Amino acid sequence: MFRRVVVISVLSGLLACAQAIHWDQTRAKALAAAQRQDYPEAMALFRELWANGRGDIELASAAQDLGTLLHYQGQEREAGVWLAHGVEHWQKVAGNPQRLPQNMLQLGIVYRRLGDYGAAERMLRDALAMPQIGVETRVKTINALADLIRDQGHTTEVRQLLSQTIGIPGLSWSVQIDSLMGIAGLERETGSAQESVARWREALELARANQSVAYEAVCLRGLGDALLETHEVAQAMPLLRRSVYLLESIDSPEPTQREIFQLANSRRSLAEAELMDRKPLEAEELAQRAIDDVVKASLETHPQAAALFDTLSEAQAARGKLAPALEALQRAKAILVEHFGDQSTIAIATGAKKGVLEERAGHSEEAVRDLGAAVTRIGRDRADLMRTRLRLLEYYAAALEATHRKQQAKAVRAEIKTSAVE
Repeated sequence: MFRRVVVISVLSGLLACAQAIHWDQTRAKALAAAQRQDYPEAMALFRELWANGRGDIELASAAQDLGTLLHYQGQEREAGVWLAHGVEHWQKVAGNPQRLPQNMLQLGIVYRRLGDYGAAERMLRDALAMPQIGVETRVKTINALADLIRDQGHTTEVRQLLSQTIGIPGLSWSVQIDSLMGIAGLERETGSAQESVARWREALELARANQSVAYEAVCLRGLGDALLETHEVAQAMPLLRRSVYLLESIDSPEPTQREIFQLANSRRSLAEAELMDRKPLEAEELAQRAIDDVVKASLETHPQAAALFDTLSEAQAARGKLAPALEALQRAKAILVEHFGDQSTIAIATGAKKGVLEERAGHSEEAVRDLGAAVTRIGRDRADLMRTRLRLLEYYAAALEATHRKQQAKAVRAEIKTSAVE
């Protein structure tokens, strides 16, 4: 009887060992298939791994791998389901596995792509709090969280986060570029255009050194945007055109959500340059084309779509088409209010632009009324809206001058000068 128990125990151990070896071999085949972009085979093998998984480690690994593959293919909703399974099973594994914060980072990024910014922020913050998080995963998570918070207009925390990524040795080139882009974008948004240009040039050089067309296109757009801040339209225009061209040249039969928005954002930036070059018709066509692509992919209510409607509204107002411009602006504001609330920085800033559109369209009396109300509503105590307030004051002064209120305009320009110094 004892011998029989021993034999059974040994055989069970050998069987378990054989099953583990087979599982590992199958995973190696799945990863190799994904590496050579044979996605159908990789998907089938990862699903087989999930079906044959024994214990939380194998189930977590299979779910994370499957979710990652779906994420790279742009199938964000299904990716989110599998990555959530991965997090669930990794949390049951003893010993603080390092793949748990990696899985949480991926799930946070997917939540953002799906427009669920609340869930994305919670997931990324929880990942950062994990004691076992590796250095590179930590930097990736900080970059992702900073991007998420920047979308909501909270620049102070963005700076605090990104300051933690500076000077860390041993990071991969792509993570270095992500950090540089985050810092460059922050510098532009906080008025340090020259510092932003320098950071974007550094990121662009790194992208070209590693022959990444996608990163080069994004860096060109960022550099162009930074140059527009200093009104260097002639320098920005070819960079932005090159960015659009590179993204259009990427051969992708079924573009992912990320690819759709990258191209849309480059078209939007080029539209902004055309506006500054006094070509509102070209600007409107570019903005409308960007929106059409987003609508075609059923992404028109995503938070990132708001900026596209915002730019379209400016182009239409510059052409004197005030009614459709105000409609586009309201569309942008509605998207932001839905996702972030009506008291969020970005929703208030967008809604306050009604007077800007009226001034652009030559409706000076209406602009004086609405800009004055917007400036009063924002007040001086919202540090997160200071740049928005200064821009509104510029348009307010112009509208006052156009309606021959010279003394009031002079007072507003004096306030702008004082605020800029502060």
